[in-house]
Amino acid sequence: MTEGASEQERGIGGMSARTAAWLAWSVCSVSLLLMAFALVLIILSWSIPLPRGWSPWRDQAITLVGYIGVPILGSLIASRRPKNLYGWLWVGLGLSLALVGLAEPYAAYALVANPGSLPAPGLVNKVLALGWGVLIAFLPFVFLLFPTGRLPSRRWRFLGWVVILSGAAMLPLAFFSPDSGQGPVNVPFVVGGAVGEAMSAIALGAIMIIFASIILSALSLVVRYQRARGWKANS
Repeated sequence: MTEGASEQERGIGGMSARTAAWLAWSVCSVSLLLMAFALVLIILSWSIPLPRGWSPWRDQAITLVGYIGVPILGSLIASRRPKNLYGWLWVGLGLSLALVGLAEPYAAYALVANPGSLPAPGLVNKVLALGWGVLIAFLPFVFLLFPTGRLPSRRWRFLGWVVILSGAAMLPLAFFSPDSGQGPVNVPFVVGGAVGEAMSAIALGAIMIIFASIILSALSLVVRYQRARGWKANS
């Protein structure tokens, strides 16, 4: 076996192609199982009206169905191109969406449809809702890593680190913020008062930085396009 062929069969972290494919489809399976569990909870509760503040069961179901393709797409790419980080990015996006998609159905079922049937609805809702923070932090890399799985150049590393650090700061702050759950749920570990307001403001600032980074990251597509045109013109 040649060195080039051996290199192509290796995934991120030196994993073999078989291990990378197993990992990608395992994470995909977990994501789909979480979505299926959320859909089961919705179906079991369909006839029970939700109070104001909750998303209707129908809207929750439609949202979940829309998420299904994301982990499958990521696993298809990651299993075939295990060294390409772009596929793994979509695997992570799929898992994040699955966590977020389960947050509200879990809490609504445990608090409204069948009170006391599921443990710790407030805590579980809070933890699952953190998937939004991970999802938001991943979004700039949808542009930055397309399609090669690498940044367009070293100049984009700074923006990548800004996104990573903003996401890392946002997650713990969001966990203790009263505004980061899914639905009208009384969540534990909330920090109130001036400290809580400051934490919420910092988390909001981190989110705004990431959204600004999404706009800047979209410019990386222009850079790749211009390089591709230049390569074709010179070839």
